[in-house]
Amino acid sequence: MPFSGGTPAIQAVVAGHTPLSFQAIPPATELIKDGKLRALAVTSSKRAAALPDVPTLDELGIKGQEAETMQGVLAPAGTPKRSSTCSSARSPRSRAARREGEDIGARLRASGITPAEFGAYIKAEIAKWRKVIEDGGIPRI
Repeated sequence: MPFSGGTPAIQAVVAGHTPLSFQAIPPATELIKDGKLRALAVTSSKRAAALPDVPTLDELGIKGQEAETMQGVLAPAGTPKRSSTCSSARSPRSRAARREGEDIGARLRASGITPAEFGAYIKAEIAKWRKVIEDGGIPRI
């Protein structure tokens, strides 16, 4: 069943209308900690710091299924580099920012990614999931 976002999907699982959901960790973390949701596995390559007792799919023997929710700050292609920098946002290099993210299940990349590297990551993810969709015969909605 398609949902218009993560929150409605989580609500459907908590209410017992949907048996399970593949979900980003941050919006589900508190419900998991409160015992309202049961986390079966994480799809990342490493366990989530916020949910250290939840195994990865790889640990459960389900190989090659790594998937992460990516987030980034994007601007139109012609945006000058200086104006496309968010100076007011906390840097993931900040220990406090990393700790806050980890508390809700997010894993922030502290350094080493440039706009070009992020673009390459996005392109690789598109190719990866296009293949999954095509190989699985999944129709577009």
